Amino acid sequence: QVQEKIHDIFCKNAETSLWEAMCGLLTCFIEILLDGDFLQTVQSTAGMAALLFIKTIVNCDELLPKLVHDLLFNSTQRAHDAPGWLITSCRQLYDAVPPDDAILFLSQE
Repeated sequence: QVQEKIHDIFCKNAETSLWEAMCGLLTCFIEILLDGDFLQTVQSTAGMAALLFIKTIVNCDELLPKLVHDLLFNSTQRAHDAPGWLITSCRQLYDAVPPDDAILFLSQE
């Protein structure tokens, strides 16, 4: 229920600064996830936060596994189904093969 409320707020609120702030937060989660200098518990938490964020905004449980798969194993060439905000926020995952730890943490869904 909480996820639905958050999703509704994003969909009904056309305020650009809110979207920019939230996508910036997702970018930070991805940067923490990919930064090997953080403790694994911190990276794991960042991965779970990223998954929850994506799941909440997309609001389609069936689509989430495909989006995560594309983040981890495909380039932007095969990510045509991904929303633009996801490609922009998670650019580092689309552009390079993520480390094994990042794959593990994003596969926890």
